[in-house]
Amino acid sequence: MSSDWLFDAVQVEVAYRNEQLRKAGRSKWVGRADTLGRRIRARRAASVVVPEQQQRPVAAPAVTPERTR
Repeated sequence: MSSDWLFDAVQVEVAYRNEQLRKAGRSKWVGRADTLGRRIRARRAASVVVPEQQQRPVAAPAVTPERTR
């Protein structure tokens, strides 16, 4: 009877450790994917071509009609 209990306890421990390893591997993979995404976005942002800034045309002064009294 005690050997069955010990076998069950070992199986539970193995299942727990496998789950922890799976979680650790998944979080590592997610971290790498985030890093890759940041690098891709940074390259896209760096490759944006900004047109040369031009001066606005100078507006003619407003013409005000002469007032008559």
